[in-house]
Amino acid sequence: MDTKQKIERLLTDQLSAWELAGNNYAALARIKVKDLNVNGMHYKVQFNPARIVSSAAKVDAQSIQERKCFLCPANLPAMQRGIPFKDNYQILINPFPIFPKHLTVPALEHVDQRIKKRFGDMLDLAAIAEDYIVFYNGPKCGASAPDHAHFQAGNKGFLPLEQEWRNKKAGKIVTYRTASLSYLDDAPRTTLVIETGNREDAIALFNLSLIHISEPTRLGMISYAVFCLKKKKKAEFSLKKKTNRKRRITIRSKNEQSAPLHRTQKEVWKYIKILI
Repeated sequence: MDTKQKIERLLTDQLSAWELAGNNYAALARIKVKDLNVNGMHYKVQFNPARIVSSAAKVDAQSIQERKCFLCPANLPAMQRGIPFKDNYQILINPFPIFPKHLTVPALEHVDQRIKKRFGDMLDLAAIAEDYIVFYNGPKCGASAPDHAHFQAGNKGFLPLEQEWRNKKAGKIVTYRTASLSYLDDAPRTTLVIETGNREDAIALFNLSLIHISEPTRLGMISYAVFCLKKKKKAEFSLKKKTNRKRRITIRSKNEQSAPLHRTQKEVWKYIKILI
């Protein structure tokens, strides 16, 4: 049985044996969803009361210090089961779902939520769980466990961005070997996309991009998503940042001078310098 089959088996078993998870997934049939069109982009707003335990979790330093980490293996609910991923993660069913199929993938070690050095692991999971999008929320960007490294996965076909990003590509920022970094015209959201068929090139370009984003910005305002397209054997990665501040994109390479790429819609700009 491969990892993809093990994941499906895990979902089936947990929903039948774990009452909390079963009830919360059944509750997805009763949630309220409102579709919005913002500057030509499709947004879904979900009213999901069963999710409140997770989305309203206290993440201040005192609350985190006083509670047991619910992602550490020793503190998992008695009914929760998982399957190993690589040598340092396990795949769990998320008992407070947003997606019809929603996974949490925590590190076995209790370390802070940071994306650095984990992008390759996200790509690897996306490659073997090809029916899923793998995503990461920064410790100040919605993560209910900012003290424990983890990412999540949800079934493809659920997020509007999956279908819309190709038609919203506004320009290419830079290329590195076989990987390219582009930006979308999707204000007030801002999305950057890395495309390549080579895992190592994707990681290299991601790391080069990451080091030029300040630590407070990385922690507080950015989410990441990874998914693979089977036909073209490419990995796509999106970086989304919500902000009301003016932003500008600037690129620089050894052979080129800095050149701003203007995005006038809603005066949403980003300022990044990528030195290659």
